[in-house]
Amino acid sequence: MTKKVLLVDDNPTLLRALGRVLEERFDIETAESGTRALEMLEQEAFDVLISDFKMPSMNGIQLVTQVQKEWPNTRCMILTGNQDEDSLNQATNIAKAYRLLLKPMPVTELINAIEEAVRE
Repeated sequence: MTKKVLLVDDNPTLLRALGRVLEERFDIETAESGTRALEMLEQEAFDVLISDFKMPSMNGIQLVTQVQKEWPNTRCMILTGNQDEDSLNQATNIAKAYRLLLKPMPVTELINAIEEAVRE
């Protein structure tokens, strides 16, 4: 059974690129905002949510925190280019993301992270 993955990023170019790479292995949906992602989660279940850290109006920390509260079976990961200690602490301690992914990362590493999340 194909696992459903929701990618959330305010950069439409990145979303399209990631979606194309991952769609061969997973059922991929995309959202350009945290608000849109929440709307989509209300309509259907996702196995994994991967959210960008920095987004306008609702950042990845806020999104993941809400998703974990309302949809605890969805594994949440945060994708960030910010490698400062404060950002990393927020992602791991406040949002308690299943995994923190650092940009840029090889696609194979992203695929492995998703496969690991859906195996557990």
